Amino acid sequence: MLRDTRFARFVTSSETDDQPGDFIGSAGRGSVYRGRAHRGLVLCALAAWLSGCASRDRDAGAAYWKARSALRTGDFSQSLETAREGLRRWPDGDWGWRFRLVCAEDLMILSRVKEARALLETAGSPSEASLQARLTMDRARVALSLDTEKGSKLMHEALQAALASRDTALICTVRLSMNASSVDS
Repeated sequence: MLRDTRFARFVTSSETDDQPGDFIGSAGRGSVYRGRAHRGLVLCALAAWLSGCASRDRDAGAAYWKARSALRTGDFSQSLETAREGLRRWPDGDWGWRFRLVCAEDLMILSRVKEARALLETAGSPSEASLQARLTMDRARVALSLDTEKGSKLMHEALQAALASRDTALICTVRLSMNASSVDS
């Protein structure tokens, strides 16, 4: 569309919305750039939403590492309490699975295998490969206390899943679990 170039430029197909070709109106009568104000509002809303997501992940991450640290230092009751609170606050997605797995690991150490089993048999599964491998390993640890053959099979599946995820710490953890439970690798 061509306009009188004395008052406004025309929009060409090679110009983007942020370039001067988007100018509409006449130069002398309160010139307006189409969509600039709306774009600014959209960008502000997007930035606010992203910062909210980052804050949510940061909070979940801090709670998760607090629970994991307590688990690793042997404070299983504190770890279980923190993980349960995290699971209550972030029940969905991979954060929910991270907290669920810490809870189950605490419960197994505290010899509350039935509770751990119920927690691990929750519908669905995590999307992250390393969490899927960890879930399989924890299910194997529960199964080993009930049926060694099934537990051994699951532990081998957990090792394969850990290898596929390329998570070296998890691979070591699965291998240690296999050795601790005398599962042949």
